Amino acid sequence: MKKKTIIIISVCLAVFVLALVLLSVFLKRHDAQNGDSARNIYLSYMEKVKTYEHSTEGMSNYFPIPEGYLEGEHEDSDFMAAVNPYDTPEQWESLKGVDARVEASQIVDKILKAASTREIVIYCMNYNLYPEVLYYGSYDEGVAVANEHFNGFTALFEHPDYAQALLDLYAAYDLEYQSTHDAQYATRLAYIHALFYRLILDAQLDADQAQQFARMCFANLSTILNSDGRYEPNLCMFVGVFALYCSDENFTALIDSIPIAGQYILDANIDEASAISDPDLDRIVNYIKEFMAEPAE
Repeated sequence: MKKKTIIIISVCLAVFVLALVLLSVFLKRHDAQNGDSARNIYLSYMEKVKTYEHSTEGMSNYFPIPEGYLEGEHEDSDFMAAVNPYDTPEQWESLKGVDARVEASQIVDKILKAASTREIVIYCMNYNLYPEVLYYGSYDEGVAVANEHFNGFTALFEHPDYAQALLDLYAAYDLEYQSTHDAQYATRLAYIHALFYRLILDAQLDADQAQQFARMCFANLSTILNSDGRYEPNLCMFVGVFALYCSDENFTALIDSIPIAGQYILDANIDEASAISDPDLDRIVNYIKEFMAEPAE
């Protein structure tokens, strides 16, 4: 079955030049000294995305829990609402309207109260309606709606260590494993990135956490760009840059000195992005190279 392309809102910028340059930061076989080269790298990879075919037959519809993330023995299916599209398909299909499906997707309060922070994170990964986050006018709005409609998020945000629990999930997330076990691997990764975008936007990560996430995000980007095209890189690129922009005042100053780059990060302005000059792109590339070369604290 051909991998269905994820329909993502305009902030996922398939043509944004800053994103193109980031690719060359990680592909060692390419010269990263000019923006034109980076554009070509990006376009070459996106051709792989267009033609990539991958069967999800036999793969799980539950979120595959990363190895070592939870203590004890668990089944992936343990963290689903009682009514869901996979275990109770007829009951799910009988629900008419979004409100009925939202109500059926709630987790029993008694279960959430007894669950650890990391267990609640897995419930959130399995939220029946999680793909809807990606189809609103912005990721900010999509995650806000999910927060409002799903009691799993309400319970999660009552735990003081929720941000670290999400970071630990991202650190344990293996792109290769997920893409061979999770039937919704590409959409699920986009969902995780959208959640982090909202956390960063709301300043729910401190500067060290945001930079930790940026490093992991760029490392995942490297894995994606050296793959066969199974993942789209756009949201990973955007959220990584956004995390660094919001946590590193020197990078903030650099981006703010390039008005078009600032419009990308703050306004998702696609139309003007191609006007960024190669010298400005090189400045961004060099900064991120230095950032990635620094030892993580």
